[in-house]
Amino acid sequence: MTGPESQPPPGSQLAQLREQLAAVPPGDLDQQLALLTGALGQRWQIWAVPVHPCGVHWNARPIGAREPAIAVTSADDLVHEVERLETWPLTDRSVTDLPTRELLCAQTALVTAYRRAVPWSGTRCAIFAQREEIQKELYGREAAQYERTYPGSAEQIGHVRHDVIKQLAGNPVADDAALILSELATNAVLHSNSRGGSFTIRMTLYGDYLHLECQDAGGPWRGRHRGNDDRPHGLDLVEALADSWDVQVTGDGSRIVRAGFTFAPVCVS
Repeated sequence: MTGPESQPPPGSQLAQLREQLAAVPPGDLDQQLALLTGALGQRWQIWAVPVHPCGVHWNARPIGAREPAIAVTSADDLVHEVERLETWPLTDRSVTDLPTRELLCAQTALVTAYRRAVPWSGTRCAIFAQREEIQKELYGREAAQYERTYPGSAEQIGHVRHDVIKQLAGNPVADDAALILSELATNAVLHSNSRGGSFTIRMTLYGDYLHLECQDAGGPWRGRHRGNDDRPHGLDLVEALADSWDVQVTGDGSRIVRAGFTFAPVCVS
């Protein structure tokens, strides 16, 4: 589920950037820097350090990161590394091939930059999905988990909010998580087959990534919906607050609404 694209797909944008850089004389660092910052400056901080007698070191870091994520000797190599970081695929990768925690830190900062600069682009959603999988691989055994099943009645919504705040005490996204899960609990109780039955909430904390779930008994979402969509108004709030979210229907017909947050990165020194 994505909204309208707010910029060209990264592949075409970076290919165009490479063509522009190829037309610039190798020694014209100012022009190269202007092209790089013009294309990538919303997400990356980029700078060049001349090295005697005639070389240059190009550095870049996602906005919000404390340490450089990229250090190369040409502008074209810098574009290649940006592409690698922004589109790094998980497919056919083993655990031993996963990025180091330093790379994970850079990706965390990149996610933060995307959240500000590129609202709901396809690239942003792909990075969040990739980020969640990396977090699960790196922190899966250390993940803090919480799960509870509630009766499908309206008075349980306040209990959900109270439990979430208690479990996430001190977490910077605790209030947003409580608001999302209480909203999803409301949907479960008022707009699903969980009314009079039960629903379940789950929270898993992978490092600095928080994964939320609300599972109801499925069925058509009843009540008021937004426009021509068939989802309750409350999911607009989920979309506004979460970094990513989706809906899954299980084999037994129950429905799981999932949402995730990546909060302020804690870089590895």
